[in-house]
Formats: sequence, C-alpha cells, structure tokens
Amino acid sequence: MVLAQCRLNLNSMSLLGHPLALDGDFGPLTDSATRSFQRCVHIQVDGVIGPQTWNNLIYWANKWQYHCP
Repeated sequence: MVLAQCRLNLNSMSLLGHPLALDGDFGPLTDSATRSFQRCVHIQVDGVIGPQTWNNLIYWANKWQYHCP
C-alpha cells in the first residue's frame, strides 16, 4: 500500500493539494486520492487500486510532464 500511496503522490499532488502520508493505511484520504486519479485518467472510478489503476499509476508516474487538471 505504501508504494501505491507513493505513486498517487507522484500523480495526484495537484488534485490533493498535499501529499498523502506514506503509512500503508487505505483510509479516506487514500480512497479520495485514488478516486480523483481514476477520474483524471478516465478509467472506472471505484476507489480500488486494481490492475487498471495500478498500470495507470505506473505509466503516469513516469511521465514528467503529466499534470492532472
């Protein structure tokens, strides 16, 4: 879970306005960041970091120019 939070931080900082705590807890802030990221990249918004979300987290974290509006 910490790696997912780290990837969400790389991808969603502009959506959250602050970094997620890297605590391994899938609490309400991580859920919110996950859903915001899913909306941003136009994939199913379910709050689950499944294969589709994980693949997008990896892909977009490696794009230095990426910025969610």
